[in-house]
Amino acid sequence: MYIPVPQPPTLSGAEAPGTAGQQLELSCTSSGGKPPPQLTWYNGTEVVTERYVRQQQQGDRVEADLILRRLTRGDNGMNLTCRASQPFPEITSAKESWAVIQVNYPPSISVPTTSVRVKEGDPAVLSCLVDSNPSASITWTIQGRPVPDGDNGKGTFRLPSTSRQDAGIYQCTADNGVLPMAVGTVSLDVLCTYNIRIHEH
Repeated sequence: MYIPVPQPPTLSGAEAPGTAGQQLELSCTSSGGKPPPQLTWYNGTEVVTERYVRQQQQGDRVEADLILRRLTRGDNGMNLTCRASQPFPEITSAKESWAVIQVNYPPSISVPTTSVRVKEGDPAVLSCLVDSNPSASITWTIQGRPVPDGDNGKGTFRLPSTSRQDAGIYQCTADNGVLPMAVGTVSLDVLCTYNIRIHEH
C-alpha cells in the first residue's frame, strides 16, 4: 500500500540563536507515509553530507538530526532545508521545510583611518567600523579615560572644534555580550596654528 507523506516535515532547533564556536543541532521529523520517506538536508542547493546527519526511524516516524559542530559568523543567515521524498516521485512530490539559522558572534572592529591630523579649531571625525551579532554598544575613551563628550554608543566620534587638549590616543570598545570584546585605536594629532603678523616697513 502506498500513502503519500501528509504534510511537510517538522523542524526544531533553530528557534533560538546559536553562538559562534558552539554546536547547534537541528531536528527534522516526518510522520505518516508508506513507505516512510527519505529525509535529506540541504544547505541552499547543496546536500549536507551524511557524516553530519544522524537518522532514526520508529514506525512511520522518521527523524534526521543535523549537527553543526562549530558555528562561525559566516553561518549566520544560513538557509537549511529538510526534504522528505518517497520512492515514487511520479505519484507524489517531495515535501520540504526550511529554517534560517541565527548565529551570535563577538564584535570585530576595523579602523578606516588609524591616525587623524587636524588643525586646531577644525572639526575631527574618528571612526570604528563594528561587525557583530547582536549589535554592540560602543564606548570611547582617550588615554584610557572616558571621553567627556556625549557621543558614546556610536561607531563615529565627532569633535566639532579641536584644541591641543584633544590630541591623544582614542580607543573604541565594542561589547555585545558575546566574548571577547573588541578594541580599536585611533590617534588624533592637533596641529597648532599661530597668527604671524608681518610688519611692513
